[in-house]
Amino acid sequence: MAAYEFTVIGDPARARQTAAEALEARQFVMHWSDEWTAKAVKGNKTKATLFGSFTHYMEIAVAVRSLDPEHSVIRIDSLTSGWLGGIWGVRKTEKQFAELREHLGVTFLGAGVLVAHRAPAAPS
Repeated sequence: MAAYEFTVIGDPARARQTAAEALEARQFVMHWSDEWTAKAVKGNKTKATLFGSFTHYMEIAVAVRSLDPEHSVIRIDSLTSGWLGGIWGVRKTEKQFAELREHLGVTFLGAGVLVAHRAPAAPS
């Protein structure tokens, strides 16, 4: 599954709020499991199961952590493969994750808090 990290200026609480607002603006519903981790859900899983690639369902894991007193890292991980919609669903999910990644980058840049962004290294 895809993952991406954004390093932003500010404390984790500010980073959490900025990430949540950016995801909610894209019609994601946030389900916080604790203060720093959440699952962001968009769409309906039942409809995606029944109608495949004709509908949309996406889950994103969100984690916010402090890097140092002045910087935080926001990590997003795709929890949805898209296989319910076949190969078209997979491609659609990959495309939507890329679009979400771009949207978050533009949002953080526009807020003046983006320091860096990258795909995390694969575990060895």
